[in-house]
Amino acid sequence: MEELPLNPAIYHARTQPAHDYFYRNVRKGDEIKAFSPQNWESRARVLLLVFPPPGVMALSCVKQYTLYEENDTVIYVGEGRGGANGNADFFDFFENGDWALLHCLDLSSLSCSKGYEKLFVLKRIRKTTKQIESAADDNNLNRVLEYKKS
Repeated sequence: MEELPLNPAIYHARTQPAHDYFYRNVRKGDEIKAFSPQNWESRARVLLLVFPPPGVMALSCVKQYTLYEENDTVIYVGEGRGGANGNADFFDFFENGDWALLHCLDLSSLSCSKGYEKLFVLKRIRKTTKQIESAADDNNLNRVLEYKKS
């Protein structure tokens, strides 16, 4: 999967301009390189995570991304806690009271038998001490991030 084009039925003469534009702009690296202090291009952007694998990758990306105050919006597409994407630590990170769920959208299922994927738009919030104390009662983010539909 390192060589482009992946599929000649998709990448052909009519799509060649798009291929040429995007291919030369693809940079290989990891979350450390993407969000390094020298990489100013990744500041004040939105982090989009689409179906991250189970494990530490998703949380590692979010932690690197949020090292900078101006990076405060994460769009996560995948299953909730206990599903096939992310791990428990990933969901714990967003449920600590520093994040607000702005939008939660159901997605069409890719298969007939299962479909727990959703699109979550999360925003880091700046709270006063009083707001932090009252947030524990009002935080429904953990309920929204559940794996199964209610």
